[in-house]
Amino acid sequence: MKKLIFFLPIIVCFLFSCDNDDNTNPQPINLKFNLETATYNGNTMEPKPNYQLTLSFTAEGTPDTYSVEGDATITPSIGNTGTWTISGNILTFNNLNESREVSISSGAVNNESTNFSLSWEFDKTQISLNKVGEYTYNFTLLE
Repeated sequence: MKKLIFFLPIIVCFLFSCDNDDNTNPQPINLKFNLETATYNGNTMEPKPNYQLTLSFTAEGTPDTYSVEGDATITPSIGNTGTWTISGNILTFNNLNESREVSISSGAVNNESTNFSLSWEFDKTQISLNKVGEYTYNFTLLE
């Protein structure tokens, strides 16, 4: 009995010291970026398109989904939601059976990004003739 009384506090301390803290598990990350400036064929687009891009990453930091807000008609993404991937400096937006590749022209796109620029071109088979050309969108993280 004396042994039980001696070991009981040790057992109780051991049981309560085993912390099952779920906060240490990595969580998915959503980063929302605002379009700060935009250019078309090197010229500033005025008025600036109203466009916000949210990039989601898995808990491991892998690109996952995207969503957009705003009324911009010319955008690097396809549709309002989809998935995205990255390979080198090429970011690919996927929506249903469509995809669009854009270049990361400055900054980096990852789960710690604060700003970056995306550039892409439309030819006459993709857009009306008066909008054919190169577009660059510069994004900054919304806090």
